[in-house]
Amino acid sequence: MSNEFWLYEWLDEYDVKSIKTASRLLKLGDPSVGRLQELAVASSDRNQLTSTEGTAILAGRGIDLSGDWDCCRLVSQRQYVDALFSRVWHYFDEIVIVGPSGESFAHSLERLDEETTQSLLNYVDAFLYMRQVGAEDMVSFVEKTRPCTQHYAQHAREAGLGEVLERGEDWIEGLAEHGTVRHVRRHGAHWHYTFAHPELEHDVNGEIWGERESEARDPDLHEVAEAVFARYVSHLVSDVETARLIEVPLGAGLPAHEGLLTQRAHVTESDVAFNLRLPTLNNLPLSELLKIRQDEWVYFDHFRQSLKEAIRQRVSSDAASPAVVAEQIYEDVIEPGLNDVTRRLDVIQKALDRKLATGIAIGGLITTVGVITGAPLIIGAGIAAMGSSVPVAQKYFDDKGSIELADMYFLWRLEERANRHAKF
Repeated sequence: MSNEFWLYEWLDEYDVKSIKTASRLLKLGDPSVGRLQELAVASSDRNQLTSTEGTAILAGRGIDLSGDWDCCRLVSQRQYVDALFSRVWHYFDEIVIVGPSGESFAHSLERLDEETTQSLLNYVDAFLYMRQVGAEDMVSFVEKTRPCTQHYAQHAREAGLGEVLERGEDWIEGLAEHGTVRHVRRHGAHWHYTFAHPELEHDVNGEIWGERESEARDPDLHEVAEAVFARYVSHLVSDVETARLIEVPLGAGLPAHEGLLTQRAHVTESDVAFNLRLPTLNNLPLSELLKIRQDEWVYFDHFRQSLKEAIRQRVSSDAASPAVVAEQIYEDVIEPGLNDVTRRLDVIQKALDRKLATGIAIGGLITTVGVITGAPLIIGAGIAAMGSSVPVAQKYFDDKGSIELADMYFLWRLEERANRHAKF
């Protein structure tokens, strides 16, 4: 893997820090475009598959920033950055992604039409966003193996995905029963199709190869459904093969891929962590989330270790699907842990309030306790009555310190921060 990437190299060489600057440079004939093409061409030679270390995960199709599964090249990529990190921030230190294909853009840059320019700007926006929010250092880049729809069944068996093929006919029948072929257009030896289904994330565009004879008929609905299944499986095989080559777990980014993998014989800890939906943090920007994770690393690491242990205890060869195990952990471990932290903090705050109300001297102690904000008691310089006030303060700090060692304390603090953020 490599932390270098052709688009980041171009951004650095030309000191691009905004979409406005990138838009000014991306003009046909500008030397910067020629340099971008050089970097794109060279990228395929540098991104070699190697193993990684640490708590890493490979982003699957749909959230790997490759654009392979977008309905068109003009889709904003920033949304995928948020979708990806919302599923990995709580457990993983390194996220392996593909990013836009240098080989593909190398050809497009020769003519640099409006669609190519806008697609590049969408990626520039996403890559600058990762840098701005502090996510860049968590990302590594890799080239995935090429998906092959023609021999997908053979590759699936070789990748150990035979059980996916066994469910294939039911999957295809379901696609055909509720799906619609938007259009089919013939181009020489193959047809281009667009297929829609209410349970798919968006319309699927693909190709079906056949005979060149003019009398050959257009593919019917069932044949298009087979082609859609082949497209999904071939990209899933590519994800699985790549994950094994670089020796990291796969985070399936497409609901259909998650569905196809639900009956795997062995569920891993990373599978469960990737499927874990933590308490709502929608009101907390990614930049703040990652900053808190870094600034309060001790609390975060304690939370993550407890999460790992909870997952480890529930994962076995006959475990339920990752999503089911993740839901069990949330209900049995996380939610009770959060409630316990809230209850214990409420108890010590009320105890302190009672002591203050009964007239125990606090002297110069200014009671900016603020359990939720984490602000300490501020001790003034002119304390007159230390005898009774210091034990009260010390007891508060001791009780609060024990709660900070709770497994879910870090997550509790995030929730409180998110709730405060939503009010403003």
